[in-house]
Amino acid sequence: MAIIGAEMIASNEGVGYLIWNSRLFFRTDWIFVGLISLGLMGFLTDRAVGWLGRRLLFRYGVVSSASLRR
Repeated sequence: MAIIGAEMIASNEGVGYLIWNSRLFFRTDWIFVGLISLGLMGFLTDRAVGWLGRRLLFRYGVVSSASLRR
């Protein structure tokens, strides 16, 4: 979230810049494209980090084998 906020303030590229620049030019369709992109990136990152964490922490007994079946 901090990176997106920084892009909105002081960047010339990125998703935050896309959203901010679209707001200035009343491009509502591009604002929603940026928001949906942020949501998908967040969802995929959450799933990837969770999967990786379960795989790596299983070795140390932190997570059970039942959580690996998800």
